[in-house]
Amino acid sequence: MHLLGKDKREESTYERTWTGVRQFFTAKMPELKQKMEECATANSGKDRLYAAVLDEVITAIDRQLSEMSFIGKDSSIDESKLTYAPLTNLGCESEFAKLDNRINISGGSTSVETLSRKNVILTNRLLVTPSFTEH
Repeated sequence: MHLLGKDKREESTYERTWTGVRQFFTAKMPELKQKMEECATANSGKDRLYAAVLDEVITAIDRQLSEMSFIGKDSSIDESKLTYAPLTNLGCESEFAKLDNRINISGGSTSVETLSRKNVILTNRLLVTPSFTEH
């Protein structure tokens, strides 16, 4: 994230709005592409590997941004309506945080499917109540 300037050591100059998101990607994607081209022409294998990884990251980001009509150049979206639109989905982030904690507890040896099933059981409380398990 240091390459994009989004680590916690530096203050961001971009607004935390959808307009700021568009400005961020408009500014940073050419920088990433330039860094990839520099690394691709280097002599060391480490730099060529770095270029290959950057190429995959750029491709993934471009694919995701192309699905967002607001980021595209032909955007007809009224930006004033996006002023109060949230940038994040806190419910989703909370679920991912729970998943991260459960993976850390299991040492990474438990599959996501197993953790998902455990979460369903924990949420609906069917198999953890004594009345359900009694004969």
